[in-house]
Amino acid sequence: MQNGTISLKVTPYVGTYDGQEHNALSEISVEPSDAKLEYSLDGENYVTEMPKIKDTSEFTVTVVASKEGYKTVSTTETIKVNRAEGKLTLSSYSGTLTYPNSTSFTINENTTNVSITSSNTNIATASLNGNTVTVKPGTTAGKVTITVTTEETINYTSKTATYEATVNNGSIDLRVTPYTGTYDGRQHNAVTVNVTPSDAKLEYSTNNGASYNTTMPIITNASSFTVIVRASKVGYKTESSTQTTKVNKASGSLSLSSYSGTINYPNSTSFTTSGTGSISAWSSNTGVATVSVSGNTVTVKSVGAGSATITVKSASNTNYNEKTAAYAVNVKIPTFTESSGVGYYADVDGNGTVDGVIFVDRKNGASGSWGSINGDYSIDTITGMKQYYVSKKNYSGKFGTKDVLSPMGSGNARFYAMALNDVSSSTYTYEDAQKQESNGWYVPSKNVWAAFGGQLKVEGNNYNSYGLKRDYWTSTLKEGATGSA
Repeated sequence: MQNGTISLKVTPYVGTYDGQEHNALSEISVEPSDAKLEYSLDGENYVTEMPKIKDTSEFTVTVVASKEGYKTVSTTETIKVNRAEGKLTLSSYSGTLTYPNSTSFTINENTTNVSITSSNTNIATASLNGNTVTVKPGTTAGKVTITVTTEETINYTSKTATYEATVNNGSIDLRVTPYTGTYDGRQHNAVTVNVTPSDAKLEYSTNNGASYNTTMPIITNASSFTVIVRASKVGYKTESSTQTTKVNKASGSLSLSSYSGTINYPNSTSFTTSGTGSISAWSSNTGVATVSVSGNTVTVKSVGAGSATITVKSASNTNYNEKTAAYAVNVKIPTFTESSGVGYYADVDGNGTVDGVIFVDRKNGASGSWGSINGDYSIDTITGMKQYYVSKKNYSGKFGTKDVLSPMGSGNARFYAMALNDVSSSTYTYEDAQKQESNGWYVPSKNVWAAFGGQLKVEGNNYNSYGLKRDYWTSTLKEGATGSA
């Protein structure tokens, strides 16, 4: 009877340093799977724990597989970690220097065991402080190569990087800003100068370079002229700048006491102005609002609903340009939209005076009975009526507190209104009463009188509170005659 055979297959770890710890054997395959595995680095001492490898090195590992009833087998493998390529990057690989300024760049990835050399120290030298390399220009212009080298270490190979520096002769940085402004009656320097180095000599010419002096030119009145600024210093290239200095005519000023407003038709509004010239104004839409000017007061009158822009202008004069400002006006007409106007007050002619109280809305008509003797009434509806707007809110009169309605536009009068005041304290025959009719007001017929009493709920116990007299009377000869709004 013979011992069984163990199958052992082993793959050694071979790689490049990556800073990570690895099993010395990357793969192990053994049959039977429960065979005992032992490892030795010297062929004499064995352990059951897998050896590890991290840093660059090379060694052998012997693996022994054993199990009772099986023949023990072993294999020896070489484990190896190679050096990684050295890491070295620069924050910049080239640069330009202008004498006497230096520049610098940083070393990244590897900042230990670094050496710095210059290919020509007359052009530039380099020094290292921490991970910063400072390149200082020499007195000779040209190009120079700065070489940065890292030494080889246990885990990395040596690495080299280069920085190419271009060195120019020293130059003067001359920055000149001409004065450009508006006349204010004060003196101003013709130019503002910033120069590096700050001790460079500055000279000025206002005659196209024919002559220079060190005194700064001054500008006061509205004018325009050329200034040449020259900057020089020993060891530097002379620089110059030509600029045009200018003082413009001043802008006009214009302010309004208000820049917008809303007008309820037919009212007006006004605002005051403050400007550097005479004031004029015009409206962008005279169908909405018109405008007039008196001194520094602008009056805006409403014409129709909508929006308009009132342009106000302060005229130009000797020292100031013209200036405009805008006033936005919104005209609102509070149109009456209720289904019935009965009980509202009426300004029949739209002159701002409350004339009567509405007792019939001819949009709806009216019918009913008032009193016990021949008090039936009926008033037909009409079409093609005028529009109405609320010309006064919450007017308090004998018939209570109600809004006042005024007509606008053309068309048929929508309302019958009873005058709030008698023509006189006298009583008349019908024929004499007709002589009092004027401006659309008529003596009411019996039908209309009945409608007035029925629609406004005038009764025997309350007529006196409305300012009515018990001897009011009318004939039936002029049916439908009444004041209308």
